[in-house]
Amino acid sequence: YDSKKSSSYVANGTKFAIQYGSGSCSGFISEDTVSVGALEVKGQQFAEIEHEPGVAFLVAHFDGILGLAWVNIAVDHTTTVWDNIMAQGLVDKKQFGVYLSRDTTSASGGTLTLGGADATHYTGELFSVPLNAETYWQFGLDGISVYGSSIQGKANAIADTGTSLIAGPTDVMNTLNLKIGAKAIAAGEWSINCSAIPTLPTITFTLNGKAFELEGKDYVLNVKGECISGFMGISLPPQLGPLFILGDVFIGKYYTVFDW
Repeated sequence: YDSKKSSSYVANGTKFAIQYGSGSCSGFISEDTVSVGALEVKGQQFAEIEHEPGVAFLVAHFDGILGLAWVNIAVDHTTTVWDNIMAQGLVDKKQFGVYLSRDTTSASGGTLTLGGADATHYTGELFSVPLNAETYWQFGLDGISVYGSSIQGKANAIADTGTSLIAGPTDVMNTLNLKIGAKAIAAGEWSINCSAIPTLPTITFTLNGKAFELEGKDYVLNVKGECISGFMGISLPPQLGPLFILGDVFIGKYYTVFDW
C-alpha cells in the first residue's frame, strides 16, 4: 500500500503496536477505502507496519492480519473491518463462515464467506454454541477426553483462524501429547511418528453438550515428511483462567460460522 497513490487516503498517524504469541509489530494508523473480496469498505482505519521483528514474519507468506473479533480488544480500539461492513450495510446477514482446506494438494487454501455461510462446504445442520464474552469469539468448553477418559473439565475456549494448532495450558497439553505418544521438541511443539497416525486415539472436545471428535489424521500435521502434533502448550495470564484456542486444526475439520 502506498498512500501517495491514493486519492481517498486520509492521514491519521496514531501510533500502533501489538505483541503476538510469536513476534510483534509496530507502525501507525491510516485511513482509506479497503476492499475485501467484492466489498468496498469506506473510511476504514488500518495499521501500516514499519517494524516486525520475529522469525514468524520471515517465514510466513502473508501480507497482514485482518482482525475479525470485537473492537474491545482491537489495538487503539480501532473500528474493525467487520464492524464497518455491517454498519455500511454491505451484507444481509451479520455472520461470516470459514472453510479451511486440509488438502495440501489443493490450489485453494479455503474460503471466507462474508454475510453468511457456504453450504457447499458442510453437510447436515449447523450446531450453535453460545458465546460468553465479546472479546475474542469465546464460549464454554465442557471438557476434553482421550480414550474416553477426561483430561480437562469445564473451561473457556475461543475459535481463532489465526492460530495454526490447538493451544491450551501447558500442563494439559503435555498430558495430551504424552497420551498420544508424541515427543517434545523445540518451542512447545511435539513430534509424532507418521506411521502411527492410523492408530492414534480419538480426541473429543465437548461444546454445549455436543461431542466434536478429532482423529489422528485431523490433529497431526505432516510437514514435508515430519509429523507434528496439533496440540501445543502456551502460557496465558492467570486471570484468563484455563483457556483453550481452537485454531486451524479444529476449524479444518469443522466448518465454523461466526454469528454476530
